[in-house]
Amino acid sequence: MSNRSREALMQAIFQMEAQSNTSDELLEVFLQSNERAKKADKKYVREGFALCRDNIEDIDRIIDKYSRDWSVGRMPKVDLSLLRLAITEIMYMKELNVAIVANEVIELAKRYGSENSGRYINGVIGKVIEDLDE
Repeated sequence: MSNRSREALMQAIFQMEAQSNTSDELLEVFLQSNERAKKADKKYVREGFALCRDNIEDIDRIIDKYSRDWSVGRMPKVDLSLLRLAITEIMYMKELNVAIVANEVIELAKRYGSENSGRYINGVIGKVIEDLDE
């Protein structure tokens, strides 16, 4: 999966949260209007968006389980979007390499999040992966 496509999916998940809108129409408008998203793998973005949307309650429970000090409702939207992206890929897109997913999401956290986002997201994702390995 290209980093551009993963970034586009993160941005679409962010839009879903920011606008409280989970519609396919929101996604299609985003894919048509965002310059970087226009160059992304649209099949991957659509699939990831649908998987995240359709499993959001389970994904958020996983985030709440492994997140220290921040509940989903209080978490910065960028961090929440990145964690939702990572967990969607790890739990529901089994063909993707978990280590690559983790590394690329952490890089996006360093780029889009606060100075502590990378470390925080790394910790949460690490715990999710650890439990999967057991």
